Amino acid sequence: MGTTYRNGAALVLPSTVGTAAEGIGPQRLIELIAAAGKDPTRWEAVAAALSAQLGGAAVLLALRLPSPGDCGWLVTAEIAPEFRRAYAEGYFASDPWLRRMADRQPGVGFGYEILPRSALIHEEFYREWMQPQGFPQTPTIMGLCRTEAGRPRSTLAIFRTPATPVFQIEDVQLIRRLLPYLQRAMGRQ
Repeated sequence: MGTTYRNGAALVLPSTVGTAAEGIGPQRLIELIAAAGKDPTRWEAVAAALSAQLGGAAVLLALRLPSPGDCGWLVTAEIAPEFRRAYAEGYFASDPWLRRMADRQPGVGFGYEILPRSALIHEEFYREWMQPQGFPQTPTIMGLCRTEAGRPRSTLAIFRTPATPVFQIEDVQLIRRLLPYLQRAMGRQ
């Protein structure tokens, strides 16, 4: 079960994906994403399936990024409720990847391609939001899904947990393959 933050309110929705999500493959992920584009309550299933597909990774989907006074619309898997809330209520402003994605086109890559590890370890976001959750510094997978008026609108962040295998190029390629489907589904929200 995860939590969705939409318009500042926490909505706890039961996940429709259980342990069978592990290893479900790209086609099933595409189907889940398409279903979420039609039914917003299905985004929890997408986050859970992505997490399972990537070995239990922590997933943060920002369907609408937070901004001052607006907690946005966040969907997560494997991120503790207090850290979901902390991100929505303020840590988004210190997210170093967001700052660096502001001038980029939508795409997906390893986090260190956007923000070098040597810079990450000096960031408040790493010390106060990632490190307490046990998220290793690298690699992460970061994606800018949609922009609006030249600013990031929707993003995807995937963090390793202590139990998650190290991400491989195939993992990034999978998310790149899913990006057009995520963009289309997120655009319907």
